[in-house]
Amino acid sequence: MASDQDGFDYDFVEPPDEEYKCPICLLVLRDPHQTECCGNHFCQRCIRKQLDTSPSMVCPMCRVSNFTTVLDKFFLRKVHSLKLRCPELSNGCPWVGELGDVKRHLDPVSGQCSAVFPCKYDCGQRLLAANLTAHFAECDHRPYRCDYYCLDFSGTYAEVVRDHVPVCPRYPVPCPNGCNAKGIQRASVQRHLTRCPLSMVECEYKQVGCTAKINKQGVASHLSKKMPQHLKLAYSAYVQLSHLHHRESAEVESLKQKLTLAEAELSHKGSDLASIQQRVTVQDREIKGYISQTQTLQAELNAVHSQVQEQVKIKNELQQVIQKQSKQLSSQQLSVQSLQDKLKARDFEVKEYVAQVKSLQTDLKTVQSQAQSHLKSNEKLQQEVCAHRSQIKSLQNNKVLTSQIVAAQKSDIEQLRIDIEEKDLELLCSESTIQELIARMGALQQSLKEKDDLLCSMNSSLEGRMAEVRTLEQSVALREEQLHALQAKYGINEPDCIIA
Repeated sequence: MASDQDGFDYDFVEPPDEEYKCPICLLVLRDPHQTECCGNHFCQRCIRKQLDTSPSMVCPMCRVSNFTTVLDKFFLRKVHSLKLRCPELSNGCPWVGELGDVKRHLDPVSGQCSAVFPCKYDCGQRLLAANLTAHFAECDHRPYRCDYYCLDFSGTYAEVVRDHVPVCPRYPVPCPNGCNAKGIQRASVQRHLTRCPLSMVECEYKQVGCTAKINKQGVASHLSKKMPQHLKLAYSAYVQLSHLHHRESAEVESLKQKLTLAEAELSHKGSDLASIQQRVTVQDREIKGYISQTQTLQAELNAVHSQVQEQVKIKNELQQVIQKQSKQLSSQQLSVQSLQDKLKARDFEVKEYVAQVKSLQTDLKTVQSQAQSHLKSNEKLQQEVCAHRSQIKSLQNNKVLTSQIVAAQKSDIEQLRIDIEEKDLELLCSESTIQELIARMGALQQSLKEKDDLLCSMNSSLEGRMAEVRTLEQSVALREEQLHALQAKYGINEPDCIIA
């Protein structure tokens, strides 16, 4: 369907006449404007668009420039009186009315269109146009974002309420301790608990044995109420620490005595260490000599190893050369095998060629016999042609004689006419003589007519003979062409050699 600014593209009860259609968009006119130059009607938007895009500002119909248009209200009423079906007929509305009432009929608030439309959010419901706006505002499938400006999730209303709200980090939750704080975001609960006045904390005298847990508001009252108990716990802890101090002091004295004995043993062992160091120095010298010998042996071993590597390289190169030569030998063997196969194929082809030559020789003999028979038949045809030509000559002679007889009879008829004229002039001829002359003239005319028929039949017979002669000549020419073709095919130059 066209846009709201183009012509009307509705399902009209009767096809509108051409006068109701815009010459530009070819639809029923919307806001028809009439031109002063030629009186044609155009849609308001179509004619303005035409003038905006045309640099010459000419009328689309009569090509006049600098023209004006005006809204034709009378023609507008005629257009609005056209009958049409509801644009939502496919959705179930059977309304039929005038074009001017279609906007009021489709109004979502006051309109009476009974068409049902599917929800644009694909929830599966179909509703009247008047109920669509309210449904769109409440549909569980409508696009929805978290009300608490959480940018981590967006989806349908049902998805946000079902999946996101229970875990939304910005959703306000009450304090787990039940304090009067409000608007605590779910992500800030732990931070709030660090300063919540109802958070449970341990007593400051926990280290001396107080196991009480109180909220932050009751810390001062707990310390004041439990002060005697805290002092007793502190005194008992002091007593335990003093006993522990005495035990640790005794242990320190015993450790000092053990340390003195260990120092004496260490001084005695120091002399033993000096002698050991001298022996270690001697052994270091010997080890250095061994190391120098080992280095020389390592150098010799490296030299031997390098020689072995060179020999391995030479061995590898020799193996590569052997592999290449073996590949070349295998390729040469394959080429020899292929040449043997080709030689066998050539031998087979030579045998086939020999068989073909033998068959061609037999064919040549057959063709020579056919050529001899064709020559004999050609001679017979030439004899027949000569006979037909002699017959044609005799017919031509008969035709000449017949024409001479006809000419003589015509001269006789002329003479008879002359005689008749003379007899008529004389007026003394009797009636019987005149009748005899008339009968004689009729007989002569009949004879002349018969001669003419005979001449016509001879002409037709002559034409038939000529056609037969032409057919025979064509047959002879065809046989001669076949004979020449056979001679050219098998290299025969003269027929005499074939006959021989």
